[in-house]
This record gives sequence, C-alpha cells and structure tokens, in this order.
Amino acid sequence: MHPTYIPALHTYFESVGIPAPPNWTPRLKRWARIQLPNKQIVCTAWKEKAHSGSVRTSRNIMVCIKQSFNVLSLTSLKWFENINGARTANFGEVQFFFQANTGNNQMKGLALVSVYGQPDPDLLRDSSQALWVSRYHGDEALKVIDIKSISTCVAMIPFTKPPDGRFFVCEKMGLEVAYLADTQEDPEDPGNPDDIYV
Repeated sequence: MHPTYIPALHTYFESVGIPAPPNWTPRLKRWARIQLPNKQIVCTAWKEKAHSGSVRTSRNIMVCIKQSFNVLSLTSLKWFENINGARTANFGEVQFFFQANTGNNQMKGLALVSVYGQPDPDLLRDSSQALWVSRYHGDEALKVIDIKSISTCVAMIPFTKPPDGRFFVCEKMGLEVAYLADTQEDPEDPGNPDDIYV
C-alpha cells in the first residue's frame, strides 16, 4: 500500500464511523475495472500506467452523488458535489477499486480517486458553462468514493501543448443514444477476473 493512499482511506473509514489507529496500514484487494450501468468500462491508473506503449485511457470519471441510471449531460449536472464532506469538483481519476466492510457486515464497492480541481471560472463563464478546465493534483487530492456514485467515464484532455497541468473534460459522443439502445462496450478480455459490475 502506497503511503500517500493511507490518509484518504483513514478519512473515509472515520466518516462511516469506523475509527482506525494512527499507525493502521490497510490491506486491500484491488480491482482493475468495473462496468457501469450505462455499459461503459471504467479502468484504473494502477493498471493503465503499468502497460507499456499506447493505451486507451478510460480511468477518468464524472461523479454524481445522487445516483441515477440515466446518462446525464455535463450541462444538466450541478458543477460541484460534496465528496466525503468536502466541496470539490465532480471529476476524478480512478487509482483503483476495492471492496470494504463498512459496518454491520456490509460489503461496499469503493474507489480511490484523485479529484480534479475546481474549473477555471473565467473559461467556464465565457463558454456559457460548456468548457470545464481544471488542474490535476495527483496524490494531493485523493478521496474514497462509493462506486455507485460514478455516473460516466469521461476524457480529460491536456488543455495546452505542451501540457501545463490543466485538462478539459470531454464526454463520449452519443452516449445517451448508446444507453437507450443498450449498446455495450466490448472489453478486451470479457473473462478478466479483475472485472466487477455495479
């Protein structure tokens, strides 16, 4: 377990009423990817960064605390949500998925996510709320979230060339139509034991 992950895990477990000693180091079985109700496959930085060569990035997510099985567009969502009590942007990069007992012998699917920063207010205003540009903070902005709060998989594309740490959000085109038609993404290995479904 990487030391930078431990504070986020401590914070989450304390928020659900499970205090942990200061020197506690969790042991977790990590999951590589999940399939969302909209049929998208969400992967993780843990596995994607381990691959050599070109990899299709699908580890960035939109978080919607009020879960809905409908596909929502960016313009119909509130721009900010409460994640673990902190007012933060609702986009993040999934580090890995895992399951944990959150009390009363209740197993819950969770994700360790690096949350992107707040959007540039000037660009957001000048684009009529269409262009969300925010900074990636890596291990400095780790949060644990319920996987059922993941709404969709999105692309986070470098805003400048060369990259300056800012990214803009791009949704998958036609996702609403694909959801209505019950179209499913075809994972490279459908029998992969690292998959779980929500």
